[in-house]
Amino acid sequence: MNIDYPNGMKAAELYICDGDIEEYNTNFYSLILFAKNQKGYHNLCKLTSIAMTKGYIIKPRINHNILEQYKEGLICLSDANGEIAKRLSDGDKNGAIEIAEYYKNLFGEDFYILLQETNAQLSELAKELNVKTITATDEILNKFNFEFDSIKVSDIVNSGLIKEIVAWANEHDIKTGKVNDTLPDLSIEIDESRCEQVIDEYLIPKYGSDCVAKVETSDKNSISIVITPTPIDEIIPIKMSPDGNLATLYPKETIEKMGLHIIEFK
Repeated sequence: MNIDYPNGMKAAELYICDGDIEEYNTNFYSLILFAKNQKGYHNLCKLTSIAMTKGYIIKPRINHNILEQYKEGLICLSDANGEIAKRLSDGDKNGAIEIAEYYKNLFGEDFYILLQETNAQLSELAKELNVKTITATDEILNKFNFEFDSIKVSDIVNSGLIKEIVAWANEHDIKTGKVNDTLPDLSIEIDESRCEQVIDEYLIPKYGSDCVAKVETSDKNSISIVITPTPIDEIIPIKMSPDGNLATLYPKETIEKMGLHIIEFK
């Protein structure tokens, strides 16, 4: 899966599948989505999160029904590995036309066919249906005029929360050590075997399971957590970590550029 995130994701390559995304199905097709405004960014995060947490079988997958729910603010590209090209290669021109018209009706002027290589059939179909085309050599991110340079959200993590966590831990006989409650480097030394208890029994009940996620870092001896004021998958795309918990697709540095602070349990 390809993601572009200089200060927040603006584009993602997902895969459209037939039927239920949680069922095993090897029929899936590439779909490239761009956010053109703030609403599009939130929807792109949502679609990516669904694909990574519920639809990930071989590739991060969504289906047409899910796409229809979160299409607002998005630009859609169908490429040489997309549904249209696949049907053409199978000799099903009528099926290719049907799918192309589906996307054109769904996205209007924001639907493009991406011509990555010489593909006369795909090019001819685009002309026949009056669908705009774009080539891989174009600077796609510069071509579209985004209405935002970065995503800024209200932060709810502060030094006061660190004090609350320490107080809760002490009440539950969880030993804590050195504490840094000075922004931006918030951290707590805590018994590693009890970190998950703090997250599961204090942070998640306090903020909600959809607002708390782990941030994967190179430090294997610590656990980093981000907390968001609204569901995290509307702000930061998420995936399932190996331990079965939600984890962010963004690295720590990108999350901090968005104006969010991270708590590190050491």
